[in-house]
Amino acid sequence: MPWDRPEARMRARHVRIVLSGVAVAILVDGCAHTTARVATASRSTGPPQATRAEAPPAAPPARAAPVRSPGVGSAVVLARVGTREIAYIADADDRDIVVADAETLQEISTLDVGSAPAQLLLTKQGRLFATLRDRGEVAAIEGTGVDDDALRVVATASAACEPLAIATPPDEASLVVASGWGHTLASYDVTTLTRQWARDLDREPRAVLVSDDGKRAVVSYAVGSNLDVIDLATRETIRRVSLMGSQFGVDRGEIPSRPGDELPTYAGQAFAIARGLTPAGRVFVPHTRMRPGRVEEPFGPPGSVGYGSTDVGPTETFNVAVLDESTGTPLPDSVSTDGGLNCVLPRAAAATDEGELLVACLGTSEVVALDGAAANPHQAVTQRWHVPAGPMGIAMDDTLPRALVWSQFDHALTWLLAHDRSHVVVASNALPRKAPFSAAFARGRVLFHLSDERISADGRTCASCHPDGRDDGLVWSTPDGPRNPPMLSGRLASTKPYGWLGRAPDVAAHLKQTFSRLGAKSGKAGLGDDDKRALMAYLDEMKPPPVEPRAGTNQTLVAEGQRIFQSKDAACADCHGFDGVTPDAMRHNVLSWAHGDAIGIFDTPSLRFVGGTAPYFHDGRYATLRALLTHTRGIMGQHKPLSDAELDALDAYVKTL
Repeated sequence: MPWDRPEARMRARHVRIVLSGVAVAILVDGCAHTTARVATASRSTGPPQATRAEAPPAAPPARAAPVRSPGVGSAVVLARVGTREIAYIADADDRDIVVADAETLQEISTLDVGSAPAQLLLTKQGRLFATLRDRGEVAAIEGTGVDDDALRVVATASAACEPLAIATPPDEASLVVASGWGHTLASYDVTTLTRQWARDLDREPRAVLVSDDGKRAVVSYAVGSNLDVIDLATRETIRRVSLMGSQFGVDRGEIPSRPGDELPTYAGQAFAIARGLTPAGRVFVPHTRMRPGRVEEPFGPPGSVGYGSTDVGPTETFNVAVLDESTGTPLPDSVSTDGGLNCVLPRAAAATDEGELLVACLGTSEVVALDGAAANPHQAVTQRWHVPAGPMGIAMDDTLPRALVWSQFDHALTWLLAHDRSHVVVASNALPRKAPFSAAFARGRVLFHLSDERISADGRTCASCHPDGRDDGLVWSTPDGPRNPPMLSGRLASTKPYGWLGRAPDVAAHLKQTFSRLGAKSGKAGLGDDDKRALMAYLDEMKPPPVEPRAGTNQTLVAEGQRIFQSKDAACADCHGFDGVTPDAMRHNVLSWAHGDAIGIFDTPSLRFVGGTAPYFHDGRYATLRALLTHTRGIMGQHKPLSDAELDALDAYVKTL
């Protein structure tokens, strides 16, 4: 088996492994898809050797046995090596896989994978896999990381940009991987890492789970109100589940937020999926619901919520959808009943044998326990624990029972006693950092994700509208009219002034305007100067998504689109800059005035990453770039209308920025 061979190394761009006389070549190619190639291995045919007594066979190396095999990836995984219990941790900050003693919570060893690992999955056969977020790879890892048996990468396979979530069917014959920025679901052979198939998804998938019978995959998203249930044999979507209830529009996911209330509610931030154990057959999808207000008028009707009005209760609520695993259909009550502020920014989840669901809440640095047997688990909180900042992963140890939590921001492991009403943290320990961040960045990252009245009056965080520093895909009611939040990561440099109306000359001024609209406490009770500087430091250093060409991109068409973009006839570069990412810092009237707008001239946005940030325009009126280009043909900057073929080329080029 390839997992017994140590010869492959992480830094190699061409990985070769040998399985039972067959050589498998895997070409690593950034974010582009490649398929493993198989060739016959050469064999030695030297002279015969003298007969001699053979030494007794060596004992097989120890393997890590998973404490539990939920079939879904996590930022932290529990395993046993002999009688010793250990934890494998996806440490995205240090770009390591860390091995820690589960009892002492002390680091044992680390493996530098040269990338930010997102999730780990340990199979029943002791095979460890990792998704490497910014390298666009899936890695197979050998060894236990204990004593002299060091972890080592033995094979990698390329994936669509930003592989994040990983899962496996019960037979563990394949791996299913969801890529966020590449919006792709792909299957890999678990033995060779050969890619078997891939299909497109909606934008920003974040979690995946394979049903107990191995026939279907459930995919959830950071953006949008839907889940996808996908047939793994045909790769077709067999059911699109609205997190807002099947009786409402699944495309927009819009429902009245409560009886008699005409304000629309949308779902999103479904970063985690967990399989229920007691009762069996349930799949839990924690997520967030947002009430952005009516956009037809500034702030909507009297008493409306929105980007800047907080007088009728929380704009953001926590919910848990419950699906029937055998059919993929939701339990009606779980998707038609709102929750509350029981959890802000849910990021990880795990079920206990006793029927509880544990959810890691990034916005409050807590783990909450819910009654998993309830019709509405989000309304049935049984306990909660405060944990170090940045909880990103939960691993269950059913022998006690207890749960191990990985907190990325504070770089700490924490043990909780599940099904114990003491609400007490059993043990916690911060692991050493290889390359500590600046104090300002570390503090700013916590503040960006913090639910705090110094930031908003109703519990919203910066990450509520900008998950992962990107955008939520919604349109918010504001005093100035409908507004589509822009992506932040990688788009702030050289794009001043800020805001759709260009009223903020710098980020500090824009933050001041934002906090004021969100009803944040000001003066001595608000964020201090040090905290404001820390938040700006984090915004400046926030990591953007990978910049890689999508597999199958027509480079000839892209080159033609670039020529058109930079031409005098199209005049795109006149406002957006020759490179498309350094706008002219001016406001323009492109006849985009929407009902409810207080003014009709808007700041020129950067086009960097625009291909992954639908919908478009300040009011989100266009679902696709092609629709925007078609409907503004001859209006927005163009000295002559472009043909359909030219628009196709322009669309292809802009998506590469």
